[in-house]
Amino acid sequence: MAAARIAGVVMVTVWLAGCGGGTDEKPSGDRFGLGATLGALLGSETGRALDDKDRALSADAEYDALQYGQPGTAREWKNPQNGHSGSVTPGPAYSVNQYTCRDYTHKVVLTAARQEVVRSTACRQPDGSWRPLQ
Repeated sequence: MAAARIAGVVMVTVWLAGCGGGTDEKPSGDRFGLGATLGALLGSETGRALDDKDRALSADAEYDALQYGQPGTAREWKNPQNGHSGSVTPGPAYSVNQYTCRDYTHKVVLTAARQEVVRSTACRQPDGSWRPLQ
């Protein structure tokens, strides 16, 4: 686990090396792009089953969890139109090259039998958005 975290920090450091420092400004426009989980899910059967409302709710939950969430405390989302739901659980924040980064887990539930969990890391950008590490 420690080796994986160190490798992740090294990747983040290299990836962010040419960028400027962070800011506390609110993000303008898209707060999270597709959402880190959605990028990982779109090619899967679960991802293809998500509609636009699911994607928006998922991205909002990711942003709220990363921006404001306490480590280990899930931010839940649910689409009342189709029953799809999920939760985003952030880990503790840490700094890499003046960027705030967080590991997190996003669980997407289509039905009791159709669930998917994605683990990822995202770093807060100068415009206030969170960018997933690919």
